[in-house]
This record gives sequence, C-alpha cells and structure tokens, in this order.
Amino acid sequence: MSETRLPSRSRRCAAPAAALAAALLAAGCDSEAADVEIFAVALQPEYDDSLLRPGRVAAEPHNAPLPGMIPSEVAGLIRLPEGLPQALDLPPVAPGGWARSEHGRLLRLAIIFNPQTPPKGDALCAAEAPLPADPPQADRYEATLALCLRGQALAEGRIRARRSGDLDAAWVSSTLTELLDAVLRPGGAQG
Repeated sequence: MSETRLPSRSRRCAAPAAALAAALLAAGCDSEAADVEIFAVALQPEYDDSLLRPGRVAAEPHNAPLPGMIPSEVAGLIRLPEGLPQALDLPPVAPGGWARSEHGRLLRLAIIFNPQTPPKGDALCAAEAPLPADPPQADRYEATLALCLRGQALAEGRIRARRSGDLDAAWVSSTLTELLDAVLRPGGAQG
C-alpha cells in the first residue's frame, strides 16, 4: 500500500466588511481560524474510483463527531468531492453488517471519530462492532476513514481538524470532503 503525507495547512479569513464576509462564506471559508491536517493516506493497487457507483456504497460510521448526533446521521455529512459521483446514496449501516451481508452493498465508507487508538484501515474494515472512541469535543475531531471491500481497506486516510469556535455539521462535512478528496482521488488534496 502506498502512503502519502499531506502538508498541514491553516485557514484564516478576515472579513472586515459585510460584502467580503459574504463572499468568503460563499467560497467555503469562515472568519474562524481552523487547522486541518490530512495524513496516512494509502491506496491499494485494486482501488479505482470507478468502483464508486450508485447502489454500491454504504456509510459505516462507528460513532459521531458532534454531541447529540447519532452514528446513523453521519452519512448526511458525507459529500463526495467534485468529479466523483454525486448521486451516490450512502445508506448508514452498523459496523459488522458486512460480515452478515445485512446491507447488500459491495463497498463501505467506514469512519471512526476520536478513536481511542487510531485503527489501520484493514482493522476498521474488519471490525464487527463499533470500535472504542472518546466522546465528541467542542472544537476538534480526529477521524480514520477507509473505503472497505469486505474486511480490506482499498483506500484509507486520517484527519485532524480543529477550529477556534464550536464544531458544527457544515464545517465537519466540509473537512470530511477534504479527507475524501485525498483518499478517493489519488493526488486530490494536493491539487
């Protein structure tokens, strides 16, 4: 499996005027400082983004990144990067359902937020029950994500994301899209 470490980056956007603030928000940037680091991106030779077709992929969240959110709501945070199929329906499935053929999907996007011990992609894919994780934090999260074919990770990566204000669903979704861009499109986060 090849592995890529992407540089850490900081986002800082100032909005001195209302028009500038609106333009920055429309561009996906807010006035709060944020640090996002994507790392441990690895791809198996068998991975091909043509595998990502409607009816083939399920979301397998082990937990949720926000207080009060339940794992089945995490699928609603996942947005595939531009250039990949936007029509993917990602029904949420419980960890381990793949072993029991409960969901009928070929692939799963398995994700765990704030894992107590960050798993390797194959371990995340092979988990038959939710892995241990710390509770959500107000201003940051870490996550491991893997595209799974049964118990094997075809693609995987990790993210550390922190912002100066409280996390919200839109910001978590935006940062997860960055992670998905790096994991599902070789070279995606570098360009």
